[in-house]
Amino acid sequence: PSCPRILWGGAWPGGGSMSSEPAGEVPARPKLAIRTESTPSYATMSVEALAEELRGREGGRGVVVVDVRGDDRKGGHIPSSQWVAFPAFEAQAADRVAAWCSGGSSTAPAKICFYCQYSSERGPSCALTCAAKVAEAGFGDRAEVYLLQGGFHKWLNTFLGTGNEAALIEGFDPSLWVQQDSSWVYAPDVPFDFSCEENLPLHDQVEGQAEA
Repeated sequence: PSCPRILWGGAWPGGGSMSSEPAGEVPARPKLAIRTESTPSYATMSVEALAEELRGREGGRGVVVVDVRGDDRKGGHIPSSQWVAFPAFEAQAADRVAAWCSGGSSTAPAKICFYCQYSSERGPSCALTCAAKVAEAGFGDRAEVYLLQGGFHKWLNTFLGTGNEAALIEGFDPSLWVQQDSSWVYAPDVPFDFSCEENLPLHDQVEGQAEA
């Protein structure tokens, strides 16, 4: 049989897990928000800073953490994060922003922090869209938009094994991660050499775990 076309979760903003597609049949790539000089933008937040935000406020009150991944959320997530998969967020952005900003004030603006697996495509796109909606609605003094640096990959590798896992990592599934160069990597993002049948059983195994 012919080898499948592999779509990597980290590089493909619309999907979160490795999937198999017949050669020549590539699903439409969702459109990403593009930053321009006139586009309202966002700041970045380190994983350590977000952890402090979550520790320092009861239940993370005052900071809204938004996970915009797809199937790759199954490997684990940040506690209290809201799951709004990209590109669904694009259609819901105005309503979401209105709800998030209703709890803020001019003296204590709400912090809205987005992340995906690596915060390289889906997270930045949603953060840009959110920043634009905040500006359009006149909520600039009631909300600050952030992108989590390094995404969940950075979060996991920073806090796993520190003794704080219960407070900072929820739903971690080690069967969906592999250790590579002393770092945990989401298994479907590992660049396997599919030079055909000999590697297909491994792909099928990871695919089955992601869909379980």
